[in-house]
Amino acid sequence: MIFYMNSKTFFNEYLENETDEDILDASYIIVSSRIKNRSDRKNICVLNKEMYPDSEIFHCDDENDMIDIYFDQLDERANGFLAMIILASIKDDANFIFLNTKYEEKLPYFKWLQEYVMIRFEYPVYEYSKYCKAETLDSYDAKVVKKKCRKELKKVQAEQRQRNRKTKKGRAKLMEDYAKMSKKDLKKELKKHSLYADGLSKDEMLDLIEEFVI
Repeated sequence: MIFYMNSKTFFNEYLENETDEDILDASYIIVSSRIKNRSDRKNICVLNKEMYPDSEIFHCDDENDMIDIYFDQLDERANGFLAMIILASIKDDANFIFLNTKYEEKLPYFKWLQEYVMIRFEYPVYEYSKYCKAETLDSYDAKVVKKKCRKELKKVQAEQRQRNRKTKKGRAKLMEDYAKMSKKDLKKELKKHSLYADGLSKDEMLDLIEEFVI
């Protein structure tokens, strides 16, 4: 499941309510300009640049304008990450916690994030305090949600490949990925570009990809 909460709720409610095992197993995403991550734990990440509202949002007088700009920001920077954690939440029964401070709740961007995820992926995100008091949970169609997530990830990966092709470092990274593929998958890739011929070795396939695909 995916939750959001401020730091006060985290210390006063979440750490009190949840088991040590669940706390350690969850992943924590800091979306705050005030919370500093001093831990080297792999289950804590900071996504200020991707998900904390850009400064232009604070200059809007109308909340609908704020939401529109924030949705555009998430479309551009966070959609792939959101698709990834939603899939993990469903397939692996993993928990993800978005964190900010009590002060930052004056700009209710976590509520906008909640709305965004429901619109884009049809998946519920819960405010932790309300979740604890709820008698029922929101329903969703796992098949539909997973299809939307996979479609978004495929799009993000294609866009990343296009960006990688424009730099020497990016092309080297693409070749590393191709080198890890099996001969069967390389054959499929070459066939998509009408480049495959019988009897090619893996090295020859990789040479063709480097020359004509990347």
